[in-house]
Amino acid sequence: MLPFAINVGVHQGSALYPLLFILCMDTISADLHSPHPWSLLFANDVFLANEQHAELEEETQKNRLCKYGLHLGTKKTGYMECSLQTGGTIYVGGADLKKVQFKYLGSVIYSDDESLPTARAHINAPCTKWHQVTGVMCNHRMPLRLKSKIYKTVVCPVALYGSESWPVTAKHEQALHIMEMRMLHWSLRLTRLNHATNEDVCR
Repeated sequence: MLPFAINVGVHQGSALYPLLFILCMDTISADLHSPHPWSLLFANDVFLANEQHAELEEETQKNRLCKYGLHLGTKKTGYMECSLQTGGTIYVGGADLKKVQFKYLGSVIYSDDESLPTARAHINAPCTKWHQVTGVMCNHRMPLRLKSKIYKTVVCPVALYGSESWPVTAKHEQALHIMEMRMLHWSLRLTRLNHATNEDVCR
């Protein structure tokens, strides 16, 4: 195929934009392709993995993109170590990349595979949604049937989002159970003085 010049940019939202972008990314990263999971392409994101800092730095150098008239946004590019933490960082074009954590399907992925911080992330999301509907859930004038519908349709989907991929542990289950019981007690306006058991609340 003979090369041809492109003198007009593609407008945002154009139907051709995704196709042209994929063609460009495939061309730019052609010599970086390696078996999964060492390189992954998803939409406009590129994931590269390597066992050595220096080799990963070489794969992400800006001159690769400059060759095709593109540039790497270092402010939006990060890296994560999935082994023993080492000193230093990864530099691309003189700028150091920030070490980050990744969030996928509601789970925060940490370099040390710690599960408790992930459990906290799963609890914080439904708690935030809960606080948005406390005006209804904690109002004694609202019928229990309405509270139940709101809890099942608003709070529960947020709490269980991406649960199929969770590495659930006993601590994780306990933290989620405590969160649920607190919400149900607050909805029923129950305190410790009522001496209501969790079994009674769940009925």
